[in-house]
Amino acid sequence: MKQTKLLMMGQTGHGKSSLGNFILKKNVFSVSANPDSQTNETKGCYGISDRSDIFVIDTPGFNDSKGQESQREYMNQMVDYIKKEGEGLKGIVVVLPFHEDKFSEVIQIMIRIIANTFPISGFWKHVCVVWTKCMCFYPQAVLEESIHIKQSYYNAKMMDYINQKTGSEHITFPMFFVDSNPCTGQDNSRSENEIESLLNWARKLSPIDVNKVEKRDIVYESVILEEEDQEIVISKTEKELTTQINHLVREKRFRYDEDEPSYSNWETVSSTTKVKEFPKQVTHYVTEYIYRDPPKEEKNKENKEFEDTMNGLGAAIFIGGCIVKYITDNNRRKKKWSN
Repeated sequence: MKQTKLLMMGQTGHGKSSLGNFILKKNVFSVSANPDSQTNETKGCYGISDRSDIFVIDTPGFNDSKGQESQREYMNQMVDYIKKEGEGLKGIVVVLPFHEDKFSEVIQIMIRIIANTFPISGFWKHVCVVWTKCMCFYPQAVLEESIHIKQSYYNAKMMDYINQKTGSEHITFPMFFVDSNPCTGQDNSRSENEIESLLNWARKLSPIDVNKVEKRDIVYESVILEEEDQEIVISKTEKELTTQINHLVREKRFRYDEDEPSYSNWETVSSTTKVKEFPKQVTHYVTEYIYRDPPKEEKNKENKEFEDTMNGLGAAIFIGGCIVKYITDNNRRKKKWSN
């Protein structure tokens, strides 16, 4: 016979353990009216008779009175147990009390923690809701009205919330209404029928790959490690610059119950020293030519020589012009006489 394993998840005091006993038809999980958690570790057990193929895994409650550190230990131990003993796990049973009317922030956070713990494709098809403490003596008309409201209201709220986080999903979560701790002598056949429907649903599911189950923090939904380098000048001379480069890290934390992230302090994880030598300076020599006026006597002498030269040149040009004119006129007279 194939095994069918169910994982009970819910808040402290909502009746996970009593539901597990009711499913298995035997008392194996501790139950108490005390508001403090009676389950301090994840453990499982097989049922008897026609439930011998059913294995129920009971877990410590969310929002446990023992604090966050204990809650972290419980969640980590749960994941270890599932990886070791959870082969054949088919259904995740979210346990809520019948008197819970609102889709509270605590329930929303619980849903997100469950989803993050099981990052598996098609995970929501393995999730159902069992409403405990749905007393068998409630009038049928009252039950039917309350059941209808919860089925429509909670399915819509859960799908809206899931789609805000994961995208587009179209699932109607199976819901079962159970009185797992009926009074002696009361007819509780309705609850028995609900459990049979729950088991028929679970047996048809394919097993969850428990190797993909991950440990998750119960306070922070995600933590991102940020890094940066910080350069500090140690010394500076004419020849070199010495700096220290510190590699810093801090955590950017996103809580389940807050929209804005928080940050841890920057911490130095490594340091290196860097020396930068300045380039050598090269001196270039440039020859400078400076013009200075000559002394006044030399300047006057130069001017006199320049004037004499120009005068001589002018006289030469005049004489040359006269000679050219004489030759030209003489040639014209000869030509005239010859005619």
